[in-house]
Amino acid sequence: MSEFLKKEVEADDPMELQGIQFDGDPGYMIDCVVEEYARIGWPAEEILGLFESPGYPVLRLLLESRGKEGIRRSIERVVARCGIFRSRTVEAPEEPHLVTIEPLQETSLTGAGRRQVEALREGGQRDESGL
Repeated sequence: MSEFLKKEVEADDPMELQGIQFDGDPGYMIDCVVEEYARIGWPAEEILGLFESPGYPVLRLLLESRGKEGIRRSIERVVARCGIFRSRTVEAPEEPHLVTIEPLQETSLTGAGRRQVEALREGGQRDESGL
């Protein structure tokens, strides 16, 4: 078993998810977030709302550092490049598919044909001789 799994939980180490800072390009992060949401169909104003939401603290920090107009320009640039996916689903009422089945009619069989039909009805073997 891994040492990590054996470790006891300590009061100063709650093993919660913690955000950490690392080197990277914030502009690239903005582009990736915008493209992801544009490709699932979010309009530009709703994507901007993500950056204004307290539920997304990293995006909110990016908004504070770049300004609302800077984020808006990034959104417009990315949307101009990749577009916004749009789809529409329309459900139509199902039309019943009615099939008219005509009742079976007795045909005027004579001789061997009649005997074959009667044998088949009784579960017998088909008479191939025609007699």
